[in-house]
Amino acid sequence: MPRAATKARTARKPAPEPEEELPDLSHYVEKAPTTTVENYFNWIAERTGYDEDEGLDLTSVKLAGTLRAQFQKETSTERGTARTARQAEPEPEEDEDEEEVEEAPPPKRATRAKAAPAKATAAAKRPARSRKVAADSPF
Repeated sequence: MPRAATKARTARKPAPEPEEELPDLSHYVEKAPTTTVENYFNWIAERTGYDEDEGLDLTSVKLAGTLRAQFQKETSTERGTARTARQAEPEPEEDEDEEEVEEAPPPKRATRAKAAPAKATAAAKRPARSRKVAADSPF
């Protein structure tokens, strides 16, 4: 079956355009840093040697930690929209002068060879033991 026909059947509808209105995040600048953020700031300075003298500042650490989830949400939405738009684009038409090249069939999946039946062990060859209880046993 030609590949273009397959894509035509599986093409998805483009995702709705994301809202242009992005949330206002400026209020995070004025918020006081939490104890956790201060500890994180100190930990970064201790572990990396990059401190206030080199440009590390508490506000940047606070904003980076606080806004990371919002950043991921916005960029994943943008990537998803771009991916959907690429999928919806039609494939370029082939020139009539070009020879049609038949696509090679997909490679066959590797299958596992069946293992040889296990050899019977000495325990398996023995008959099951019977439970004989001594006449004077309380059990």
